[in-house]
Amino acid sequence: MADSVVCRDKRGRFSKTLQETSEPEVAENIEIDHNYGVGHLCIAGATGCAVCCPGIDKLLGSTKINTSTSWHSGRRLVEWGTLLDHLKFCSRCYNGPLILSHETIKGEMKCGLGGYLYIQCTSCQELNRVPYGSTHKENPSSKGMPSFCTFKRHGLSPGSFTVPYNSKKDHEREKRQKKSKLPEQKLRRLKLKEERITSKGACEATEGASYESEISFSEQAEDIERIPDAIPKPLFTAVSSLDNPTFVIIDLETTDLSNQKKHHSSHSTDSCQRTQNSNQFQPLHTTTATMSNEAEKVTGIVWDGRKLFYKGVELDFVNIKVAISDFFMWLNQFSNAVLVAHNGKNFDFRVLSTAVYNCNMYDNFTQIVMGFIDSLALFRSNFPKIEKYNQPFLAQHFCKEEYNAHNAVDDVNMLDKILIAANVSKEQLLKLCYNSNSHLLQEKLHQGKS
Repeated sequence: MADSVVCRDKRGRFSKTLQETSEPEVAENIEIDHNYGVGHLCIAGATGCAVCCPGIDKLLGSTKINTSTSWHSGRRLVEWGTLLDHLKFCSRCYNGPLILSHETIKGEMKCGLGGYLYIQCTSCQELNRVPYGSTHKENPSSKGMPSFCTFKRHGLSPGSFTVPYNSKKDHEREKRQKKSKLPEQKLRRLKLKEERITSKGACEATEGASYESEISFSEQAEDIERIPDAIPKPLFTAVSSLDNPTFVIIDLETTDLSNQKKHHSSHSTDSCQRTQNSNQFQPLHTTTATMSNEAEKVTGIVWDGRKLFYKGVELDFVNIKVAISDFFMWLNQFSNAVLVAHNGKNFDFRVLSTAVYNCNMYDNFTQIVMGFIDSLALFRSNFPKIEKYNQPFLAQHFCKEEYNAHNAVDDVNMLDKILIAANVSKEQLLKLCYNSNSHLLQEKLHQGKS
Protein backbone atom coordinates (compact mmCIF):
# COMPACT_ATOMS: atom_id res chain seq x y z
CA MET A 1 0.00 0.00 0.00
CA ALA A 2 1.57 3.24 -1.10
CA ASP A 3 1.66 6.28 1.19
CA SER A 4 -1.14 8.74 0.60
CA VAL A 5 -0.16 12.15 -0.51
CA VAL A 6 -2.02 15.37 -1.05
CA CYS A 7 -2.55 16.02 -4.72
CA ARG A 8 -5.09 17.44 -7.08
CA ASP A 9 -7.70 15.40 -8.87
CA LYS A 10 -8.87 15.83 -12.41
CA ARG A 11 -11.01 18.79 -11.40
CA GLY A 12 -8.12 20.55 -9.73
CA ARG A 13 -9.17 19.93 -6.12
CA PHE A 14 -6.86 18.70 -3.38
CA SER A 15 -7.60 15.21 -2.19
CA LYS A 16 -5.93 12.92 0.35
CA THR A 17 -7.54 9.78 -0.93
CA LEU A 18 -5.55 9.66 -4.21
CA GLN A 19 -2.61 7.37 -4.24
CA GLU A 20 0.53 7.89 -6.25
CA THR A 21 0.69 5.36 -9.02
CA SER A 22 3.83 3.98 -10.47
CA GLU A 23 2.71 4.78 -14.04
CA PRO A 24 1.16 8.23 -14.35
CA GLU A 25 -1.24 8.88 -17.19
CA VAL A 26 0.26 10.56 -20.28
CA ALA A 27 -1.76 12.62 -22.74
CA GLU A 28 -1.90 11.27 -26.29
CA ASN A 29 -0.55 13.04 -29.41
CA ILE A 30 2.10 14.99 -27.54
CA GLU A 31 4.41 16.81 -29.95
CA ILE A 32 7.90 17.14 -28.57
CA ASP A 33 9.66 20.31 -29.67
CA HIS A 34 13.19 19.83 -31.03
CA ASN A 35 12.77 16.12 -31.47
CA TYR A 36 16.34 15.40 -32.51
CA GLY A 37 16.66 12.00 -31.00
CA VAL A 38 13.43 10.33 -32.11
CA GLY A 39 13.20 11.60 -35.81
CA HIS A 40 12.67 9.16 -38.75
CA LEU A 41 15.75 8.26 -40.72
CA CYS A 42 14.82 6.81 -44.16
CA ILE A 43 17.32 4.39 -45.70
CA ALA A 44 15.12 3.29 -48.63
CA GLY A 45 16.82 5.58 -51.12
CA ALA A 46 15.27 8.04 -53.60
CA THR A 47 11.87 6.31 -53.68
CA GLY A 48 11.39 6.51 -49.91
CA CYS A 49 9.61 4.15 -47.53
CA ALA A 50 6.04 3.78 -46.27
CA VAL A 51 6.70 6.25 -43.41
CA CYS A 52 8.07 9.18 -45.39
CA CYS A 53 6.13 8.36 -48.58
CA PRO A 54 2.74 6.77 -47.86
CA GLY A 55 1.53 4.57 -50.72
CA ILE A 56 4.98 3.82 -52.13
CA ASP A 57 4.46 0.09 -51.41
CA LYS A 58 1.71 -0.08 -54.06
CA LEU A 59 4.00 1.53 -56.62
CA LEU A 60 6.85 -0.85 -55.83
CA GLY A 61 4.54 -3.85 -56.06
CA SER A 62 3.08 -2.88 -59.43
CA THR A 63 4.54 -4.27 -62.66
CA LYS A 64 3.25 -1.38 -64.79
CA ILE A 65 4.78 1.42 -62.75
CA ASN A 66 8.47 2.22 -63.14
CA THR A 67 9.95 3.43 -59.86
CA SER A 68 13.62 3.29 -60.89
CA THR A 69 15.63 6.31 -61.96
CA SER A 70 15.36 5.31 -65.64
CA TRP A 71 11.96 7.02 -65.94
CA HIS A 72 13.63 10.31 -67.00
CA SER A 73 14.90 8.85 -70.34
CA GLY A 74 12.90 8.19 -73.49
CA ARG A 75 10.43 10.07 -75.68
CA ARG A 76 6.90 11.10 -74.80
CA LEU A 77 4.12 13.24 -76.20
CA VAL A 78 3.42 15.82 -73.48
CA GLU A 79 0.45 18.18 -73.49
CA TRP A 80 1.54 21.08 -71.34
CA GLY A 81 -1.96 22.33 -70.65
CA THR A 82 -3.08 18.99 -69.18
CA LEU A 83 0.13 18.57 -67.17
CA LEU A 84 -0.02 22.08 -65.65
CA ASP A 85 -3.71 21.75 -64.78
CA HIS A 86 -3.04 18.63 -62.66
CA LEU A 87 -0.06 20.28 -60.94
CA LYS A 88 -2.14 23.13 -59.50
CA PHE A 89 -2.84 21.51 -56.10
CA CYS A 90 -2.61 18.28 -54.13
CA SER A 91 -5.60 15.94 -54.29
CA ARG A 92 -5.55 15.49 -50.48
CA CYS A 93 -4.45 18.72 -48.77
CA TYR A 94 -5.23 21.03 -51.73
CA ASN A 95 -1.95 22.85 -51.24
CA GLY A 96 -0.10 23.70 -54.37
CA PRO A 97 1.33 23.80 -56.79
CA LEU A 98 2.95 20.39 -56.90
CA ILE A 99 6.69 20.56 -57.48
CA LEU A 100 7.95 18.73 -60.55
CA SER A 101 11.51 17.58 -59.76
CA HIS A 102 13.68 14.49 -59.52
CA GLU A 103 13.01 14.21 -55.77
CA THR A 104 9.21 14.52 -55.95
CA ILE A 105 8.62 12.19 -58.90
CA LYS A 106 8.45 8.69 -57.42
CA GLY A 107 7.42 6.71 -60.49
CA GLU A 108 5.83 6.63 -63.92
CA MET A 109 3.24 4.47 -65.61
CA LYS A 110 3.68 4.65 -69.39
CA CYS A 111 0.77 4.07 -71.73
CA GLY A 112 2.36 4.13 -75.15
CA LEU A 113 3.61 7.66 -75.77
CA GLY A 114 1.44 9.00 -72.93
CA GLY A 115 1.29 8.11 -69.26
CA TYR A 116 1.09 9.19 -65.62
CA LEU A 117 3.63 10.64 -63.21
CA TYR A 118 3.37 9.85 -59.49
CA ILE A 119 4.35 13.08 -57.75
CA GLN A 120 4.67 13.42 -53.97
CA CYS A 121 3.18 16.47 -52.28
CA THR A 122 5.76 18.33 -50.16
CA SER A 123 3.11 19.29 -47.56
CA CYS A 124 1.22 16.06 -46.76
CA GLN A 125 3.50 13.51 -48.50
CA GLU A 126 0.55 12.21 -50.54
CA LEU A 127 1.25 10.59 -53.93
CA ASN A 128 -0.66 12.27 -56.77
CA ARG A 129 -1.19 10.55 -60.09
CA VAL A 130 -0.70 13.26 -62.73
CA PRO A 131 -1.33 12.54 -66.44
CA TYR A 132 0.80 14.40 -68.97
CA GLY A 133 -1.73 13.93 -71.78
CA SER A 134 -5.46 14.41 -72.17
CA THR A 135 -7.59 11.33 -71.51
CA HIS A 136 -11.12 10.26 -72.39
CA LYS A 137 -13.64 7.46 -71.83
CA GLU A 138 -16.03 6.23 -74.45
CA ASN A 139 -18.50 5.37 -71.66
CA PRO A 140 -18.06 7.72 -68.66
CA SER A 141 -19.94 5.32 -66.32
CA SER A 142 -17.67 2.37 -67.11
CA LYS A 143 -14.96 1.28 -64.71
CA GLY A 144 -11.27 1.25 -65.44
CA MET A 145 -8.68 3.85 -66.36
CA PRO A 146 -9.37 6.24 -69.24
CA SER A 147 -7.53 6.11 -72.57
CA PHE A 148 -5.15 8.78 -73.82
CA CYS A 149 -6.26 10.99 -76.70
CA THR A 150 -2.69 11.01 -78.05
CA PHE A 151 -3.20 7.88 -80.09
CA LYS A 152 -6.54 8.96 -81.49
CA ARG A 153 -5.29 12.39 -82.54
CA HIS A 154 -2.13 11.10 -84.20
CA GLY A 155 -3.60 7.89 -85.59
CA LEU A 156 -1.38 5.63 -83.45
CA SER A 157 -2.16 2.24 -82.00
CA PRO A 158 -2.45 2.39 -78.18
CA GLY A 159 0.68 0.51 -77.25
CA SER A 160 0.78 -2.47 -79.61
CA PHE A 161 3.28 -0.73 -81.88
CA THR A 162 4.33 2.48 -80.13
CA VAL A 163 5.56 0.87 -76.91
CA PRO A 164 7.96 -1.59 -78.65
CA TYR A 165 9.07 1.12 -81.05
CA ASN A 166 9.68 3.54 -78.18
CA SER A 167 11.67 0.90 -76.31
CA LYS A 168 13.70 0.19 -79.43
CA LYS A 169 14.59 3.87 -79.87
CA ASP A 170 15.48 4.20 -76.20
CA HIS A 171 17.74 1.17 -76.48
CA GLU A 172 19.46 2.63 -79.55
CA ARG A 173 19.96 5.93 -77.74
CA GLU A 174 21.49 4.24 -74.70
CA LYS A 175 23.72 2.19 -76.98
CA ARG A 176 24.97 5.33 -78.73
CA GLN A 177 25.64 7.01 -75.40
CA LYS A 178 27.66 4.04 -74.14
CA LYS A 179 29.55 3.83 -77.42
CA SER A 180 30.41 7.54 -77.35
CA LYS A 181 32.17 7.07 -74.01
CA LEU A 182 34.58 4.47 -75.36
CA PRO A 183 38.25 5.53 -75.77
CA GLU A 184 38.34 4.83 -79.51
CA GLN A 185 35.31 7.06 -80.06
CA LYS A 186 36.92 9.90 -78.15
CA LEU A 187 40.07 9.51 -80.25
CA ARG A 188 37.91 9.57 -83.39
CA ARG A 189 36.28 12.83 -82.30
CA LEU A 190 39.66 14.40 -81.62
CA LYS A 191 40.91 13.31 -85.04
CA LEU A 192 37.86 14.77 -86.78
CA LYS A 193 38.26 18.01 -84.85
CA GLU A 194 41.89 18.23 -85.96
CA GLU A 195 40.86 17.63 -89.58
CA ARG A 196 38.25 20.41 -89.35
CA ILE A 197 40.80 22.83 -87.95
CA THR A 198 43.24 21.95 -90.77
CA SER A 199 40.56 22.35 -93.43
CA LYS A 200 39.42 25.64 -91.94
CA GLY A 201 42.99 26.94 -91.90
CA ALA A 202 43.46 26.00 -95.55
CA CYS A 203 40.24 27.76 -96.52
CA GLU A 204 41.24 30.88 -94.55
CA ALA A 205 44.58 30.94 -96.34
CA THR A 206 42.88 30.57 -99.74
CA GLU A 207 39.84 32.80 -99.27
CA GLY A 208 41.42 35.39 -97.02
CA ALA A 209 39.80 37.19 -94.11
CA SER A 210 36.28 36.65 -95.45
CA TYR A 211 36.46 32.97 -94.39
CA GLU A 212 37.48 33.67 -90.80
CA SER A 213 35.11 33.09 -87.90
CA GLU A 214 33.13 36.09 -86.61
CA ILE A 215 34.37 38.23 -89.49
CA SER A 216 31.18 40.30 -89.34
CA PHE A 217 32.16 41.50 -85.84
CA SER A 218 35.63 42.50 -86.94
CA GLU A 219 36.62 45.93 -88.18
CA GLN A 220 39.18 44.47 -90.62
CA ALA A 221 37.13 43.45 -93.65
CA GLU A 222 39.22 44.93 -96.41
CA ASP A 223 38.96 41.94 -98.76
CA ILE A 224 35.17 41.61 -98.56
CA GLU A 225 33.57 42.74 -101.81
CA ARG A 226 29.98 43.14 -102.82
CA ILE A 227 28.54 40.20 -104.73
CA PRO A 228 27.85 41.35 -108.31
CA ASP A 229 24.31 41.47 -109.56
CA ALA A 230 22.89 38.45 -111.33
CA ILE A 231 23.37 38.35 -115.10
CA PRO A 232 19.95 38.54 -116.78
CA LYS A 233 18.96 35.54 -118.87
CA PRO A 234 18.40 36.40 -122.55
CA LEU A 235 14.76 36.05 -123.53
CA PHE A 236 15.19 36.64 -127.28
CA THR A 237 12.34 39.12 -127.13
CA ALA A 238 10.65 40.05 -130.38
CA VAL A 239 11.19 43.45 -131.97
CA SER A 240 8.02 45.46 -131.40
CA SER A 241 7.76 47.37 -134.68
CA LEU A 242 10.00 48.33 -137.60
CA ASP A 243 9.24 50.82 -140.33
CA ASN A 244 10.53 49.86 -143.77
CA PRO A 245 12.99 47.14 -142.62
CA THR A 246 15.77 45.94 -144.91
CA PHE A 247 16.43 42.22 -144.75
CA VAL A 248 20.14 41.41 -145.15
CA ILE A 249 20.97 37.74 -145.76
CA ILE A 250 24.33 36.68 -144.33
CA ASP A 251 26.37 33.49 -144.13
CA LEU A 252 29.61 32.77 -142.27
CA GLU A 253 32.33 30.25 -143.09
CA THR A 254 34.69 29.72 -140.14
CA THR A 255 37.88 27.95 -139.15
CA ASP A 256 35.83 25.45 -137.15
CA LEU A 257 32.21 24.67 -136.46
CA SER A 258 32.43 26.88 -133.38
CA ASN A 259 32.91 30.58 -132.68
CA GLN A 260 35.96 31.54 -134.82
CA LYS A 261 34.99 33.40 -137.98
CA LYS A 262 37.05 33.05 -141.16
CA HIS A 263 35.09 33.95 -144.25
CA HIS A 264 32.09 36.27 -144.19
CA SER A 265 29.67 37.03 -147.01
CA SER A 266 26.37 38.92 -146.96
CA HIS A 267 23.73 39.86 -149.44
CA SER A 268 21.10 42.58 -149.06
CA THR A 269 17.43 42.04 -149.89
CA ASP A 270 14.53 44.38 -149.57
CA SER A 271 11.34 42.62 -148.48
CA CYS A 272 12.86 39.35 -149.72
CA GLN A 273 13.40 40.77 -153.20
CA ARG A 274 16.87 40.60 -154.74
CA THR A 275 18.63 43.94 -155.11
CA GLN A 276 21.35 44.85 -157.56
CA ASN A 277 24.64 42.94 -157.54
CA SER A 278 26.40 45.99 -156.14
CA ASN A 279 24.61 45.35 -152.88
CA GLN A 280 26.90 42.49 -151.97
CA PHE A 281 29.59 42.51 -149.28
CA GLN A 282 32.29 39.84 -149.10
CA PRO A 283 35.22 40.53 -146.76
CA LEU A 284 37.90 37.97 -145.90
CA HIS A 285 39.90 38.18 -142.70
CA THR A 286 42.33 35.97 -140.80
CA THR A 287 42.43 34.61 -137.27
CA THR A 288 45.08 33.23 -134.93
CA ALA A 289 43.09 30.01 -134.45
CA THR A 290 44.16 26.90 -136.29
CA MET A 291 41.77 25.53 -138.90
CA SER A 292 40.36 22.06 -138.31
CA ASN A 293 40.58 19.37 -140.97
CA GLU A 294 36.80 18.99 -140.97
CA ALA A 295 36.32 22.69 -141.70
CA GLU A 296 38.86 22.55 -144.54
CA LYS A 297 37.04 19.64 -146.18
CA VAL A 298 33.62 21.28 -145.87
CA THR A 299 34.46 24.87 -146.83
CA GLY A 300 37.54 24.38 -149.05
CA ILE A 301 39.32 27.18 -147.15
CA VAL A 302 42.92 26.57 -146.04
CA TRP A 303 44.93 28.81 -143.74
CA ASP A 304 48.61 27.97 -143.25
CA GLY A 305 49.27 30.74 -140.74
CA ARG A 306 50.44 33.26 -143.36
CA LYS A 307 48.33 32.82 -146.50
CA LEU A 308 44.66 32.13 -147.16
CA PHE A 309 43.60 29.72 -149.91
CA TYR A 310 40.21 28.75 -151.30
CA LYS A 311 40.32 25.52 -153.32
CA GLY A 312 44.01 26.07 -153.99
CA VAL A 313 43.65 29.74 -155.05
CA GLU A 314 45.33 32.35 -152.84
CA LEU A 315 42.99 35.11 -151.59
CA ASP A 316 43.56 38.57 -150.22
CA PHE A 317 42.37 39.23 -146.65
CA VAL A 318 42.10 42.05 -144.10
CA ASN A 319 42.15 42.36 -140.30
CA ILE A 320 38.95 41.42 -138.48
CA LYS A 321 38.43 44.92 -137.06
CA VAL A 322 38.78 46.39 -140.54
CA ALA A 323 36.34 43.82 -141.93
CA ILE A 324 33.71 44.57 -139.23
CA SER A 325 34.16 48.32 -139.62
CA ASP A 326 33.69 48.04 -143.41
CA PHE A 327 30.64 45.84 -142.81
CA PHE A 328 29.08 48.51 -140.57
CA MET A 329 29.72 51.19 -143.20
CA TRP A 330 28.12 49.00 -145.83
CA LEU A 331 25.05 48.38 -143.60
CA ASN A 332 24.58 52.14 -143.02
CA GLN A 333 23.18 52.53 -146.51
CA PHE A 334 20.09 50.52 -145.48
CA SER A 335 17.34 51.66 -143.13
CA ASN A 336 16.53 49.39 -140.16
CA ALA A 337 18.77 46.53 -141.25
CA VAL A 338 17.65 43.06 -140.09
CA LEU A 339 20.08 40.17 -140.57
CA VAL A 340 18.74 36.86 -141.90
CA ALA A 341 20.68 33.56 -141.79
CA HIS A 342 19.81 29.89 -142.01
CA ASN A 343 20.43 28.34 -138.56
CA GLY A 344 21.75 31.75 -137.55
CA LYS A 345 20.45 31.56 -133.99
CA ASN A 346 22.73 28.65 -133.19
CA PHE A 347 25.76 29.63 -135.25
CA ASP A 348 26.05 32.72 -137.52
CA PHE A 349 24.55 35.31 -135.16
CA ARG A 350 26.49 33.97 -132.18
CA VAL A 351 29.79 34.04 -134.08
CA LEU A 352 29.14 37.53 -135.41
CA SER A 353 28.04 38.90 -132.01
CA THR A 354 31.10 37.45 -130.27
CA ALA A 355 33.46 38.92 -132.88
CA VAL A 356 31.85 42.35 -132.64
CA TYR A 357 31.99 42.28 -128.82
CA ASN A 358 35.67 41.26 -128.80
CA CYS A 359 36.42 44.23 -131.06
CA ASN A 360 34.61 46.65 -128.65
CA MET A 361 32.18 47.68 -131.38
CA TYR A 362 28.92 46.28 -129.99
CA ASP A 363 27.29 49.66 -129.30
CA ASN A 364 27.57 50.65 -132.95
CA PHE A 365 26.36 47.21 -133.99
CA THR A 366 23.09 47.41 -132.00
CA GLN A 367 22.41 50.88 -133.44
CA ILE A 368 22.84 49.68 -137.02
CA VAL A 369 21.34 46.16 -136.80
CA MET A 370 17.77 46.20 -135.49
CA GLY A 371 17.32 42.44 -135.14
CA PHE A 372 17.99 38.87 -136.23
CA ILE A 373 15.84 36.34 -138.11
CA ASP A 374 16.62 32.62 -138.26
CA SER A 375 15.21 31.22 -141.52
CA LEU A 376 15.43 27.68 -140.12
CA ALA A 377 12.79 28.52 -137.49
CA LEU A 378 10.76 30.25 -140.21
CA PHE A 379 10.55 27.13 -142.38
CA ARG A 380 9.87 24.86 -139.41
CA SER A 381 6.89 26.95 -138.31
CA ASN A 382 5.42 27.62 -141.76
CA PHE A 383 6.19 24.27 -143.42
CA PRO A 384 5.94 21.63 -140.66
CA LYS A 385 5.53 18.65 -143.04
CA ILE A 386 8.86 18.99 -144.88
CA GLU A 387 11.15 16.01 -144.41
CA LYS A 388 14.37 18.00 -143.84
CA TYR A 389 15.24 21.65 -143.22
CA ASN A 390 18.88 21.93 -144.27
CA GLN A 391 19.49 24.47 -147.00
CA PRO A 392 20.50 22.03 -149.81
CA PHE A 393 17.28 20.07 -149.27
CA LEU A 394 15.19 23.26 -149.22
CA ALA A 395 16.84 24.33 -152.49
CA GLN A 396 15.90 21.03 -154.10
CA HIS A 397 12.37 21.16 -152.61
CA PHE A 398 11.41 24.73 -153.52
CA CYS A 399 13.74 25.65 -156.41
CA LYS A 400 14.50 22.23 -157.90
CA GLU A 401 18.17 23.21 -157.97
CA GLU A 402 21.49 22.02 -156.62
CA TYR A 403 24.27 24.45 -155.72
CA ASN A 404 27.73 24.70 -154.22
CA ALA A 405 26.93 24.51 -150.52
CA HIS A 406 29.27 25.89 -147.84
CA ASN A 407 30.29 28.70 -150.12
CA ALA A 408 29.18 31.92 -148.47
CA VAL A 409 28.18 33.71 -151.69
CA ASP A 410 26.33 30.70 -153.10
CA ASP A 411 24.59 30.06 -149.76
CA VAL A 412 23.35 33.65 -149.60
CA ASN A 413 22.11 33.67 -153.20
CA MET A 414 20.34 30.33 -152.79
CA LEU A 415 18.65 31.35 -149.52
CA ASP A 416 17.33 34.42 -151.30
CA LYS A 417 15.87 32.21 -154.05
CA ILE A 418 14.35 29.82 -151.52
CA LEU A 419 12.58 32.63 -149.65
CA ILE A 420 11.15 33.96 -152.91
CA ALA A 421 10.07 30.49 -154.14
CA ALA A 422 8.41 29.74 -150.77
CA ASN A 423 6.42 33.01 -150.95
CA VAL A 424 7.59 34.12 -147.53
CA SER A 425 6.05 37.48 -146.72
CA LYS A 426 7.44 40.43 -144.85
CA GLU A 427 5.00 39.84 -141.97
CA GLN A 428 6.13 36.24 -141.58
CA LEU A 429 9.74 37.36 -141.33
CA LEU A 430 9.04 40.13 -138.80
CA LYS A 431 7.05 37.70 -136.67
CA LEU A 432 10.32 35.82 -135.88
CA CYS A 433 12.57 38.88 -135.56
CA TYR A 434 14.29 39.29 -132.14
CA ASN A 435 16.62 41.89 -130.63
CA SER A 436 20.23 42.04 -131.79
CA ASN A 437 21.61 42.19 -128.22
CA SER A 438 20.17 38.77 -127.25
CA HIS A 439 23.28 36.79 -128.19
CA LEU A 440 25.55 39.17 -126.27
CA LEU A 441 23.46 38.58 -123.13
CA GLN A 442 23.61 34.85 -123.81
CA GLU A 443 27.43 34.85 -124.01
CA LYS A 444 27.68 36.91 -120.82
CA LEU A 445 25.40 34.44 -119.06
CA HIS A 446 27.57 31.50 -120.16
CA GLN A 447 30.72 33.29 -119.02
CA GLY A 448 29.12 34.04 -115.64
CA LYS A 449 28.23 30.37 -115.15
CA SER A 450 31.72 29.23 -116.02
